[in-house]
Amino acid sequence: DIDFAKELGFTIKLLAIAKAVGDRIEARVHPVMVPSGALLANIKDEFNAVEVVGSAVGPQVFYGRGAGQSPTASAVISDLLDLAERRLTGRASRARFFSDLPPARIVPPDEVDTGFYCRFTVYDRPGVLAQISRVFADEGISIASVVQHGRSETEDGTVPLIMTTHEAPAGGMREAVVRIDRLCVVTGRPQIIRIEKT
Repeated sequence: DIDFAKELGFTIKLLAIAKAVGDRIEARVHPVMVPSGALLANIKDEFNAVEVVGSAVGPQVFYGRGAGQSPTASAVISDLLDLAERRLTGRASRARFFSDLPPARIVPPDEVDTGFYCRFTVYDRPGVLAQISRVFADEGISIASVVQHGRSETEDGTVPLIMTTHEAPAGGMREAVVRIDRLCVVTGRPQIIRIEKT
């Protein structure tokens, strides 16, 4: 999947995502494919980043060491010293780190719209793509791209079939994957990764 992601122009990253959607909040954590040219795609090793999108300023990325022994110890000690200082100066009861936000409901996971990367292991025979495409169409999912290289060279005659979709509700994709997994032309468990166009 890492190699196919590169071929499609994406990098796989583990992201925590929070978005305001009307009067609701979309909150999720999972592996995501992001465009390889995006800033978040190029955060490596012990570095972490937070991307904040403001209505007036657009995207801003805050980047720094966030993992490993020294950065973690530094953050913990800094927090302890801050709390001790607040306690000694009497600021602990009055200080507020965050302002209050109006109540908001969480967007149910099945209603979250994203693009999807799908890898199916299928028998190398005519009509396979049509069967899978029909299931996607039934669930209202639009296909963005299809990749399949060459003919099968495996003993069981299978090949990876890579598909990406346009944005679709996660619930519809979940139903489609359950149905596709039952097709007699599909072997092995389908691999699904969300796509975020940052």
